[in-house]
Amino acid sequence: MRVRNKQLEEELLQSREREEAARRELDRTRERLRVAEEAEERLCSQLGDLEAEAVGQARAYLLQIQSLMEQLSVTGKFRHCMSPPASSAPGRRWTARRDCYVFCTYRLVMINIS
Repeated sequence: MRVRNKQLEEELLQSREREEAARRELDRTRERLRVAEEAEERLCSQLGDLEAEAVGQARAYLLQIQSLMEQLSVTGKFRHCMSPPASSAPGRRWTARRDCYVFCTYRLVMINIS
């Protein structure tokens, strides 16, 4: 009976040691999980900031492209205004295109101001 009691006490001690080791491992795992969750939150926040910045840059680039396209369009109209029509008389070049020239000059000035 004493021998059996001694064996049971040893098994109980080993069981408690295994339980304590399992608890320490569980605590380490919980800490790693907490660190991983915090890192995930930081990464999600950074990703959101980067997405917002990318959208802002895309909008700015779109506005810049639209502005450049408008400038090209006005420049093309201006060049068209400055070229004489094929059937015009030599002395009528500026009188026939005066309104177009004034409009194109105004548009170029307005684009350069903005």
